[in-house]
Amino acid sequence: METIGDRIKIVRKDECLMTQAEFAGVLGVTNAHISKIEKGLTAPSEVLTKLICKSFGISEYWLKEGIKPIRTEQLEDESDKNLTFATREINKLLTNENPLIRLTESKLQTLFANITNSDKICQDNK
Repeated sequence: METIGDRIKIVRKDECLMTQAEFAGVLGVTNAHISKIEKGLTAPSEVLTKLICKSFGISEYWLKEGIKPIRTEQLEDESDKNLTFATREINKLLTNENPLIRLTESKLQTLFANITNSDKICQDNK
């Protein structure tokens, strides 16, 4: 089973083509610390995990849990595709001649808007 240490090694070696010393230098830690994390002898702190993700464009979900995709831009691309498809389908329903279908769709849109209202979501969860 792949660990967070294994995934950090993938980021360092396969994604960024860096030595442990180079990777550690970017993050402001020692290469010995990176080595211990990769060997599973210690776990990275939450701060270090977030720093790796931010510094190298890595999905925090992938780094922590192994849930793909690896890169944040891949998440954004997938999100854009899903939103485009959903918008097209919603627009079809909103123009349906059946008033019950339009009413139901408008209720779904309102519910979705309330769920995703970023003003109500704390900064950490955005």
